Parts: sequence; C-alpha cells; structure tokens
Amino acid sequence: MKKDNKTKKDNNKDKQAAILLWCIGIIGGIAVVMVILYWCNFPCPFSKDQADWGNFGSYMGSITGLLAFMGVLYSIHNANKKTEKLREETQVKEERDMFFRLIDSHRKMLDSLTGTDLKTGEKTIGAHSIDVYKKELDADFQLLVTLWGASLFPDYESWSQNLGRFAGEGFELTLFAALFHYDSGQINKEDKSLVDNEQIVNNVNSIKNRCFHELRNDLRNAIHHKTLKPIYVNFSTEEMDDLSIYFNNVWSNNTYKGLPNPEILALDFRYSILRLTARCFYTRNEARLSTYLNNLCNITDTINKFSYDREYYMNYWISNLNSLESTLLFFYLLSGKNSIDILRIAVNNNLFQNIRKDQLFTSMPYDKEAIGILNEFLQMQIEGRPENLYPDKDVANLP
Repeated sequence: MKKDNKTKKDNNKDKQAAILLWCIGIIGGIAVVMVILYWCNFPCPFSKDQADWGNFGSYMGSITGLLAFMGVLYSIHNANKKTEKLREETQVKEERDMFFRLIDSHRKMLDSLTGTDLKTGEKTIGAHSIDVYKKELDADFQLLVTLWGASLFPDYESWSQNLGRFAGEGFELTLFAALFHYDSGQINKEDKSLVDNEQIVNNVNSIKNRCFHELRNDLRNAIHHKTLKPIYVNFSTEEMDDLSIYFNNVWSNNTYKGLPNPEILALDFRYSILRLTARCFYTRNEARLSTYLNNLCNITDTINKFSYDREYYMNYWISNLNSLESTLLFFYLLSGKNSIDILRIAVNNNLFQNIRKDQLFTSMPYDKEAIGILNEFLQMQIEGRPENLYPDKDVANLP
C-alpha cells in the first residue's frame, strides 16, 4: 500500500511537470507564430519612420510579455524541482536517522527484558530471557496438545489404553503426579521425578479417574478462560523429553486422513492449538512481555510507513530479529494482542521468515515452506477464524 501511494505521488509530480513544460512550449510557439504573422503582413525593409518602429515595438511588447511569462514558468519549474529534491533529501535523512534510532531502542529494550524460570524461580535478563520464554512457550504448546489428546476420550480407561501408542511407559503417572503436586500448591524444584516418591504415587493411584477428568477440565479452562496450569514445572528433564516425544508423535500424525479435505481440517486444528497456546501464554506473561513486543510491532509499523527505501529497511529490520524473538512475536500476533494492520504488514513482508519450521511443529500434512504455513496461520487470524479443536469429533481418532 505504501509503495502504491509513493508511485501515485511520483506520477502526479511527473504529470505536473509535463503540464508545465507543455505550457512553456505553447507560449513559445505562440510567440514565434506572432513574429511570423507580423513579418508576412508587413513585409517591408527597415523603416526610417519613428511611427513604424513604435507600432512594431507595441506589437513586440505582447510577444516579449509572453516570453517573460514563459521564463517565469520555467523558473517556477526549476524552483519546484530544487525544493522537491531538498525535501526528498531531508526526508531520506530523517528516515535513515529514525531507522537507526528504532534499532537502538530495540537493542536497549532487549537488554532490559526480564524473565523468571517457572521451575527454579531464577531471574533472567536480556537475550537469555528470550530463551526462557521460548522454552516456556514450547512447554505450554506441548502440554495443550497432550490435554487435547485426553479430551478426545470420555473415560480414563479408553484414554489410558490409547496413550501407550504415543507415549513412553509411565507417562500417564508422570502427568498425574505433576498435576497432583501442582494442585497441592507445590513446585518440584529438583531435577528429580515425582514418581520416585512413594507417597505421591499412592495418592495418585487412588484418584486416577479424578486426575483424568482434571486434565480434561484444564483444556476447557484454557479454551474458556485462556489460562493454563503449567504442571510441567514438576517434570524432571527426562520427563520433559517424554512430553516432547508424546507431542511430536501426536502433532505429526495425520488425524484427519480419509476425511474430505483433510489438509484443511488439519490446518484448522493446528491453527486453533497454536492460537490457544498464544492466548494462554500471554495471559500469564503479558505484563512482562507486552512492552517489549509492542515495541517490535511499533517499529515494524513505523518502517512500513517510510517513503524511501522502505523495502531495504524492512529487510534490514527482519534480519535483526533472531528466530526466538520472531517466534515470540508470531505468537503475540496470533494471540490477538495487536492490530490487524500489523498482521497484514507481517504477511506482506514475510516478517517471520527467520522462524524455522521445526521450532513450531515437526511436520504438516502437506509439504510447504515454513513462511508459507506461518502466513496462512496469520491470514486465518486476520479473517477472524474461530478456535475449533474438533472439526469432526465423531470420526476423529486420537492422533
């Protein structure tokens, strides 16, 4: 849009200059014709009569007036060109200075960004905070897919039987122990499995059905209230790996194979899960991250309004965003925390081209570059596509 406006402005300038030159040419032509007409109608040698020279001078006065007016127009044309050139040079310099001030503000805000590791409570600052937030975002994403898997089954027995297809031995108990410990107001700060605690295991085994229904309720709460209990804080490192394995197996499986338009159904589901993840994550972290991410959005919007070298500056800006920053910003836009205009700018400029496909998902039901898939998700957000985790629940099998 900005490029189109600049093109229209340049075209208008060209038209104005052409009209001015045409006027100068017409006036010059009239002057020449008047001289020729006078010569044709009064063909005489140089007269010695003062009256004849007076008449000739009167006639030529109108011609010289036209020529003078032509000179004025030409002077105006030159003055306009110089003024426009000076204005353009000034704006180019202002936009260049503005761009580097924006880059500097981004670096300062990144350096001052703070975060907290949910498991250890360790405070982080600067670029290291981005790593912590990204790990938390990944864990939310994986947990929501896990909760979705449980929600497809009406009872504990059917879910438990199917769980073994995608998860390692003991994964069910890990989920229940982590949930039980979290609901008890405790966080396992040690890198040690809770299932090693005999008392916790006994408590969990006595309420398996209740724990299963609690998992289902957690998904409903995430959908309706945009809140998610990060029970994964009670996982050990090895159990986090198990969560990742389960997620990968579920996410990469083609759930809707054999149904009409399986690619569309799979895309709808993945969009819904991604958007739900974004909304839950930013419900928890908006106070800490919103200023930083809004600054990224404002910088993007400002650069998009540049009149000169906009594409160059936009590409330069995109190259300054590392993959983790881009991922956090992508989810921020997907959560609906910013305007639709920023979403359109992101799509039109491939803002998230630095995000690798494996940072969001293991595979998709069709072969497409990561930026293509990301732009499809953003376009669905622009269109206001509602969250729909069950496109056809009656025929969908657990992933």
